[in-house]
Amino acid sequence: MTDTTLKEFHEAYPDVELQLREMNTVKQIDGLMNRSIDLGFVHSVSLPEQIAEHVLETERLMCSARSSAGLARPCPVGRSGR
Repeated sequence: MTDTTLKEFHEAYPDVELQLREMNTVKQIDGLMNRSIDLGFVHSVSLPEQIAEHVLETERLMCSARSSAGLARPCPVGRSGR
């Protein structure tokens, strides 16, 4: 989430108090379920049916390894033409 996004949110919803806390996905799901948080930004996981979701964007997943590792070579697995 960028400063610009936060500014736009505040301008669109000036009466809404926004508190940001860093939490992993599991803690966010728990917080949504027990109503200790109202909104979460989670990675793509299977969510309980009581939680509504809206995809904001998708991330490109990359694998990394040390240059000297045997795995550090071009790999055709999972390539999507990018």
